Amino acid sequence: MNKKLLDLKQMAFLKQNDAEINQRELFLRTMLEALPVACYVVDDRTDDIIYFNSLFCDIWGIRQLEAGMRNGILKNGDIVRHCAALAANAPAYIESCVSLQDLNNRSTIHDEIQLKDNRVINRLAVQLWDVDDNYWGRLYVFGDITRPKEIERSLKESEQKYQQLFFNSPAAKLIVDPENGNIVDANRAAIRFYGYPASELQSMTVYDINPGDPAEIARSIQSVREPDGDHFHFKHRLSNGEVRDVEVYSGRINVSGKKLNSAIIFDVTEKLRAEEELLESRERLSLVIESARAGIWDYDVINNRMYYDQQWKTILGYQEDEFSDSPEEWLSRIHPDDVDKVCRARRDLMTGKTDKFQIEHRLRHKNGSYRWILARGKMIFDRAKRPLRWVGSNIDITIQKEVEALRLESEKRLKEFARAMPDTSFIIDEDGRYVEIFGNNVNFPPISREKFKGHTIHQLLDQELADTLLNEIRQTIVTGRQRSLVFQMDLGQKEKIAVEGRLAPMSYLNDGKKTVAVSLTNITERRKAEKMLQFTYNLQRKSDFFNDIISGQGTMDKKIMATAENWGIDLTRPLFCCLVQIDKATGLHKNDQDNLTDFQCPKNNIIALLSDDEEYVLWDNRDHIGIFCYSVDTADEWLVSMQAAKRIREKISSYIPGLIITIGVSRMHSGLRSLGKSYEEARSAIIAAKCQGEKNGTIIHYRDIGFYQLIATCEIEHTGEYVQRNIGPLIKYDREKGAGFLQTLEVILESNNLKDAAQRIFLHYKTLAYRKKRIEEILGVSIDQFETRLTLATAIKLHKLNSLEDN
Repeated sequence: MNKKLLDLKQMAFLKQNDAEINQRELFLRTMLEALPVACYVVDDRTDDIIYFNSLFCDIWGIRQLEAGMRNGILKNGDIVRHCAALAANAPAYIESCVSLQDLNNRSTIHDEIQLKDNRVINRLAVQLWDVDDNYWGRLYVFGDITRPKEIERSLKESEQKYQQLFFNSPAAKLIVDPENGNIVDANRAAIRFYGYPASELQSMTVYDINPGDPAEIARSIQSVREPDGDHFHFKHRLSNGEVRDVEVYSGRINVSGKKLNSAIIFDVTEKLRAEEELLESRERLSLVIESARAGIWDYDVINNRMYYDQQWKTILGYQEDEFSDSPEEWLSRIHPDDVDKVCRARRDLMTGKTDKFQIEHRLRHKNGSYRWILARGKMIFDRAKRPLRWVGSNIDITIQKEVEALRLESEKRLKEFARAMPDTSFIIDEDGRYVEIFGNNVNFPPISREKFKGHTIHQLLDQELADTLLNEIRQTIVTGRQRSLVFQMDLGQKEKIAVEGRLAPMSYLNDGKKTVAVSLTNITERRKAEKMLQFTYNLQRKSDFFNDIISGQGTMDKKIMATAENWGIDLTRPLFCCLVQIDKATGLHKNDQDNLTDFQCPKNNIIALLSDDEEYVLWDNRDHIGIFCYSVDTADEWLVSMQAAKRIREKISSYIPGLIITIGVSRMHSGLRSLGKSYEEARSAIIAAKCQGEKNGTIIHYRDIGFYQLIATCEIEHTGEYVQRNIGPLIKYDREKGAGFLQTLEVILESNNLKDAAQRIFLHYKTLAYRKKRIEEILGVSIDQFETRLTLATAIKLHKLNSLEDN
């Protein structure tokens, strides 16, 4: 009976405990539900969801899964996968969840999760243990911190803007406490201006840098109006003791609830000094100006106002009250022909292109006439090189101009004579007798000047030329107009010279006979230059035409064929191309070096020299001279073309000795594609000569370049890959170590055996064997195999070709 009573008491006790537990759990759930954060509890032993509040579902957008979570249908893994789909980095989120379920991970995790919709979730995770210290799960607390993050970012951007506006401003700025004058902060420009270290300047007060009355300074900084601000004129002392005049623009700002003054400081020392100097200059100049009868003007650039003194107005016939202070009073009276000149001079002065203004121009008088004015002025700039004032004077120089005009008129005849006599000049009377000879050219004409005086042109020149000149002299006198003629003179020189004669009538009489001024100019070189200029022009047109054809830019239609025929190309006949490359030689004799002073200059001369031969059609092909050749004899094409190339080389060498001449020769072709094909073959031959190391010049036929026929047509991009793949490591090793292994490999490949190769490069057999082994190690191949030797030899040739193209 007692035992039953005991059991009943125990059952009552258990029910009471269950009720208390349920009540506490209800209280706990109610409390967690009311929290402003999302809560989530997981049993990691079974992956069951023990608890979650509604805010957890809202944050992760899983309201539709709430019933399945409460009924135990969904596990924690299901929710993790759903949440991971929202995370910006899903793999990282899943990995972090797995690490949190690790029994050994007892740390409290506090991190942030970035979601795809740009929200940021704050996560706190702690382990849960029972009373026996057994781990069974984790409590997760989530909070949406997107808005605080945005506020934090906005504050950071505001801080950056503040840094730019304050610290990086080019103007000196200070933050000052108006209560005690402490300098709270200073930007870089202020630190540079005052010359103190930043820490020292920020520990000072405005009274330390302002030597003025402290009471007046205090009243100024405390009287700053809000929000308009105020500005003051002070003197500030720099760290080196120098005192500068400054303008301070100050305004009231609020920083963390405290009112401070923000001040911008401008150094106006130079401005005030300039204004003082201007005032002194005006006082000094007033006496000089009064005696010089100069009119003064002063233009205020900032306010666009003009000051004219009474003398300025008197020069133009106006009274004091007949002028306004507008610049237009001056500009509107400038002569139309002088407006551009005056405006240009003013613009050059304001932009600093010139430092003085001095110009002669005409201004309209009150009576309508124009007076000549000499205006002198100077521009005054501020420290930033901005124009402030333009001051100067006007002086009436009308009388001087009239006197100058009379003087110029009196000298006009003499100047006309000087212009008519640019070279050797004569005065000859109507009978053809020499009166006087002038000019600095003592070598032309090549006759002693003493022989001219008192003699007639018939006594010094041949009959036909003398008759022609005398007729021109008399026609000049009759018509009263200048005349000119060109003639040939043979005065015992090796060849005739071309002379241009110009004749002008004169009012001067010699013994009652009328005279003519005659000037003679040797234009032989000019004629040669004109001929060469015409040749160069035609050569350029022809070169452009052929370069377009051989580069494939021109289509061979009837019009192109007609143009080719006009330049001397008959596409129905067999032709071949000789491509000539000319280089300077080193160590030449001095006479030969004189002929090579400017190598580019004789290039066209060489083309002109070879153009005299009708068998050649030449053009300028960039660094080469291109020559198309015809031949009647096609029995032995190789022999005919090589002989032609040899003749070309000999002719160039005789013209300029000491040149290095390389000629690439093509096979013979005919038809529409003959120009392009023959040019490409000749170019391939040139490239082959360079690849073979021909440094002293040679003649090489396309037929003889062998394997280079293939190499010369390879595309650079593909050959570069081929070279890098096969000998790239060896090139790199040579570049880094300076070993010269690539040259050694080339000799080995070109030799029958190692002994032969060792003799060619003057190495001991064993040394070469070691170098061969090292080369094989670098390349990772054996160079004893035929295919490998062929591959490496090809790569070396292509490497040389690429290097040549790059240069």
